[in-house]
Amino acid sequence: MQNQNQQPIQAKARERQEDRGQATLEIYALIALRSLNAAQTAFKRGRNHTKKNLSGTRLLLGPVLFTVSRRRAAGRRQR
Repeated sequence: MQNQNQQPIQAKARERQEDRGQATLEIYALIALRSLNAAQTAFKRGRNHTKKNLSGTRLLLGPVLFTVSRRRAAGRRQR
C-alpha cells in the first residue's frame, strides 16, 4: 500500500522541479531581453542613460555589454 502512494508523489515532485527549472529559464530570458532593449535604446540615444538600469544584469551579460560599449566608443571616434 505504501509503495503505491509513493509513485504519484514522486511524479508530482519531478513535475514541480521541471516547472521550477522552466520558470528560472523564462526569468533569465526576460532579463536578457530587457537588458538588450536597454542597450538598444542606449545605442539610439548615444548616451549612458541605461547604466543605472543595467547594474543588475551586468553580471549576466557583462561580455555583451562590454563589446557594445567598445563599439559605441569606436563609433564616437570616427565622428
